[in-house]
Amino acid sequence: MNRRSDFPDKTVVLPALRRAVACARVRTVWLGWALSLCAAWPASVQGAVSLEDWRARAAEVRTLEESDAPAAYTEALRMRDAVPPEATPADRVRLLNLLARVEIYLAQTERSAEHTREAFELRRATATSSGRPRPTSTPR
Repeated sequence: MNRRSDFPDKTVVLPALRRAVACARVRTVWLGWALSLCAAWPASVQGAVSLEDWRARAAEVRTLEESDAPAAYTEALRMRDAVPPEATPADRVRLLNLLARVEIYLAQTERSAEHTREAFELRRATATSSGRPRPTSTPR
């Protein structure tokens, strides 16, 4: 206590206040670090979407394109960023064709042509002379 008043002495209050502020800063730094780590984590790891779920979602987006093309486009872009690592080239071709179809609905013809061309080139690069997909592993 201060001798002249009933208020506590400054030296008693300041260390406790400094400790509280320091703890709050540390918590804020840790929280910010944790949130930035979560935001930077790849979508394929965050959702851990299986290939079957991803394919089912692609089919849903394909039916959505006729009723709500902007939402279908947003979802198709999201799916493009979260392609499962085990996806085949045929899955990637399907996704590019889906993007091209939705872009046609949105009158984005140049982007649609680009995605169609990309899908065609990928299909041509991964298909055999009979038009069937090449096997992923060759028998010995």
